[in-house]
Amino acid sequence: METFNSVIIEDNKTHSEILKFYLSKSCSEINIIGEVRTVPDALKILEETRPHIIFLDLELQGQSSFEILEQSTNLENTEIIIISSHPEYALKAFKHLATDYVIKPISLERLILAIKKAKNNIELKTLASSKNKDESKNGIMQLAIASTETVEIITVDKILYLESDGRYTIFHLADNTTRIASRNLGEYADLLSHNNFFRIHHSILVNMNHAINIYKKDGGYIEISSKKFLPISKRKMPSLYNFLRLK
Repeated sequence: METFNSVIIEDNKTHSEILKFYLSKSCSEINIIGEVRTVPDALKILEETRPHIIFLDLELQGQSSFEILEQSTNLENTEIIIISSHPEYALKAFKHLATDYVIKPISLERLILAIKKAKNNIELKTLASSKNKDESKNGIMQLAIASTETVEIITVDKILYLESDGRYTIFHLADNTTRIASRNLGEYADLLSHNNFFRIHHSILVNMNHAINIYKKDGGYIEISSKKFLPISKRKMPSLYNFLRLK
């Protein structure tokens, strides 16, 4: 049976013990590798262990756990199950791409459903990652992005540019829609390294097939086919010229 390494981030020991009891009773595939009670300790253990799943209380000794979601840079492959007494924070949690939101007192049935959802997401991400890596060596025609229920296949030619949003990446597409992926921009830069993509800024990766003009004034901008202007980092300008064979 596949196991999923997990961390409990909960400042109330009683609540933590109840959660562990439920997990041992009905979710034996969950392997608890750590348990912490403060924001600093949470950031440290997530940096060191990179678990599959975290069980996260939203208030830790007077601090908000949203600090963990905003500061940690290693959660792109981690499923986040919020366990809280405050249902009013659910919308904010889902904006941080939380997997699920379980209200205290914990219902075993509700907890099992959340874990099932997390495991399904992990399988989808693994499938998407495998497909992308298999094709990346010679350039790829399509890119797989895992959502909560599906793996969406996007044609690479339809991507205008990718934008970093912390540990997530926003895909800007030719039909003026966007997609959010829970992987960082650097990973996509590697996957698309043999396609005609160039990282004009630490937070922007452009499909150069959609580039129209480069403007040197005011620090440098690139115009793409959607008529949007994207800033070029000064330090990226020489390598961009090399990429375009202008030097």
